[in-house]
Amino acid sequence: MRTLSTRQRHDFQLPLCRARAELDECAAPAWLSRVLEHVQPIDGPADEEAYEYAKLASDAVAAATVAGFPESFHLVGHDHGGFLGWFMAQNLTHGPLLRSFTTLSSMHPVPFSQALFGPNADEQQVVASQYFTMFCLPNSSSLHNEFWFRALGQTAGSDLGFSFTNAFAFQKAMWWYADAYLLDGMVAMPPVMSVDELATKDEFVAYTRSVFGETVPWNSEGFAATHPVGYVHVPTLFVCGTADTSLLCTRPYALESANYVVDAQYTYTQVVGCGHNLLSCENPALTNQTIAAILDHIAENK
Repeated sequence: MRTLSTRQRHDFQLPLCRARAELDECAAPAWLSRVLEHVQPIDGPADEEAYEYAKLASDAVAAATVAGFPESFHLVGHDHGGFLGWFMAQNLTHGPLLRSFTTLSSMHPVPFSQALFGPNADEQQVVASQYFTMFCLPNSSSLHNEFWFRALGQTAGSDLGFSFTNAFAFQKAMWWYADAYLLDGMVAMPPVMSVDELATKDEFVAYTRSVFGETVPWNSEGFAATHPVGYVHVPTLFVCGTADTSLLCTRPYALESANYVVDAQYTYTQVVGCGHNLLSCENPALTNQTIAAILDHIAENK
C-alpha cells in the first residue's frame, strides 16, 4: 500500500468518526488501526510512476479491504483525492464498490479541464492554476533553491500535525500533479501565462512566474486531457468552500459537475467563508458544517 502521509490519513478521517460514532463505519477506531499497521513507515514511494491514478485507486481499495470493508465502502476525497475519487467512481474502475462518494473542493475533471484549456476556458481558473505548470516540472520541489519546498512543503500539513522533511519528500506530493496532467492525462494543462499577462491579475502568481520562467518541456499553449474521466453512477456530494482560491468551485463551470452524475443522487453544497481546506477552516463552526454534510451523505446511503 502507498500513502503520502500516515499521520495525515489518520488526522483527516478520525474527526469524522468522533463526530458521529453511531455510524457503523465509525463505531470504533479499530478499522483505522488495521489500515495503519499495513502502511509503509515512510512518506511514500520514491518512484514517480507509483502515483499514477490507477495505482492510487488500487491503494484506496486495498486500504478499505484491510479496514474490513472489502465489498463496499464510502469514499471521501479532497483536492487531488477528490479528482482521484471521480476517477474511482466510474463504473469501469471501482464505481460498483462505492456506496457513496464525497468530493471536497474538487469538481468533476471534465468541466475543470474545459476551464483550463480550450474555447470555454475560465480565465480566473487559468490564472489560479498557473502553479500546475510549475509543479509538473522535473524535480520541481528542488528548483530555484527549493522554492516550492520552502514556500509550501515546510508548512504543508502543519494544521494536521505533520510536515514534509525535505524537498524530495515534498516532490512525492508534486508527482500527484505530474502524473494526473502529464502521465495519466486525466486533466488538461493550462497555457503558460507570461509575467506581463499575470501582473494585473495576481501579483503572487506573477512573481512565481518570474522565478520559474515561461519555458516548459511540453506545449506551453496548454493541451486538453487525453484520458478524460467519464460519468459516474454513485451518490455524490460536492462540498465547496466559497473562499477557495485554488479550485474555484463557485464558478459556473464547476456547477456543470452535476451533469456527470447519472442515475444517482447529486448534491452540491457551499460552506460559506471556508477556503480550500474544508476540514480545517479558520472558523471551527465551518469545519463542523463540512463534517456534518459528509456524515449526513454517508448516513443517507448506508
